[in-house]
Amino acid sequence: MQIDESIFKAYDIRGIYPDQINDKLVEKIGQAFGLFIKDVVKKETPNIVVGRDGRLSSPALQKAFIKGVVSVGCNVVDIDLVSTDALYFAMGKHEYDGAAMISASHNPKEYGGIKMLAKAEEAPKPVSGDWGIPEIKKMVIKDEWPESTEGLIEKKSVMEEYIEYCLSIVDTAKFKNFKVVVDTGNGMAVLFLPELKKKLPIEIVGINTEVDGNFPARGANPLVGEGFNVIGKAVKEHNGDVGLSFDGDADRMFVADENGDIVRPDIILALVAKALLVKNPGASIVYNLTCSHTVPEVVEASGGKAVRSRTGTAYIKDAMINNKAIFGGEVSAHYYFKDNYFADSGLLAFLILMEVLSESGEKLSEMAKKFDVYAYQVEINRRVEDRDAVIEAIKEKYADGKHDELDGLTVEYEDYWFNLRKSNTEPLIRLVVEAKTEELKKQKVEELLAIIGGENE
Repeated sequence: MQIDESIFKAYDIRGIYPDQINDKLVEKIGQAFGLFIKDVVKKETPNIVVGRDGRLSSPALQKAFIKGVVSVGCNVVDIDLVSTDALYFAMGKHEYDGAAMISASHNPKEYGGIKMLAKAEEAPKPVSGDWGIPEIKKMVIKDEWPESTEGLIEKKSVMEEYIEYCLSIVDTAKFKNFKVVVDTGNGMAVLFLPELKKKLPIEIVGINTEVDGNFPARGANPLVGEGFNVIGKAVKEHNGDVGLSFDGDADRMFVADENGDIVRPDIILALVAKALLVKNPGASIVYNLTCSHTVPEVVEASGGKAVRSRTGTAYIKDAMINNKAIFGGEVSAHYYFKDNYFADSGLLAFLILMEVLSESGEKLSEMAKKFDVYAYQVEINRRVEDRDAVIEAIKEKYADGKHDELDGLTVEYEDYWFNLRKSNTEPLIRLVVEAKTEELKKQKVEELLAIIGGENE
């Protein structure tokens, strides 16, 4: 069997269906994952929870994956159609030995994929390119499987339990009568909307509220194409107080203010962190290093401990566990909560943001303006041939700055900083720049892009 090894990514397994990833291959991945979990938890018959998103390929891929898992002697709890954050909750709450979400997250509709977790001491641990995926890849390529008694399959629903759990974390009695426009993007956020409409004292206007694996409204990724325009226009059309837009598997949440303007995720991270630190004095907050300097400054000023992390679920979760953090986030709109077993949750981010806005008494645009104090250039992606040569040239040009290589190359000066990272999956260089003035930011972006060269992605 020919295998396109590029499907084995840094944080998951993902590829175009059925050309790169198909039912037969995913069955073998299920076998390898089952054996990997057996080795991790040292059990003869581990219990593995498996869910899926609404992509057209996901039912077939889930069936194939489960077939592989049970064939090597693992039991499966099939929770069927769920949001990714609900799967994370299910694994943590019920202490399953492993978990797999059949989803390609925010990728276009033709993609299929698998996100995986394994049981660990503090909280479920993401299976990644640093731990687990190389072992699974090796087993799939070798394609030799032990004889085993087949495991059992149990069907279960967790969405209602997950929604109730998230609602128990916030004080809904404090919620003001906001009008909230929610764009589910035909993805998994559809699953929690009806229950929230019944149980929250806010008016929720849902758009694109049918699960549809073709993603007809704006694709699975709110960042691409017309994604942001959809929620921005909808907020203005419905005269909403806030707009929320979710990606395909509902673990990421993007926010628009009452004017329909998008509020950067790191700004949301800062304002939520400040509010949480009032209730949890001195707590740690984790942020990925491409967030605005606003984030650590707000955290420290609010009496918290700001913890800087590499980008990626596995790194954020590790940093949160190691520092006993209550909250964390990335500029990509992933928000992580200790209360959700250190995993990201679009639903919990929604509810906590509503609580924060209700307690503040301010409009979201007014709150955001207080935190948006620097000139920040969101990530620019350039396709280049020799990325290492580019990074070396940048190091030499900016040798007088303060360098660190926690994640790519970060160079700090008194009045600006930038980060340059190589994509894990494509021949891309990613650039983020932040400066004290808009003029300086523009100057440095042009200066850096001239050295990087290549083509815009």
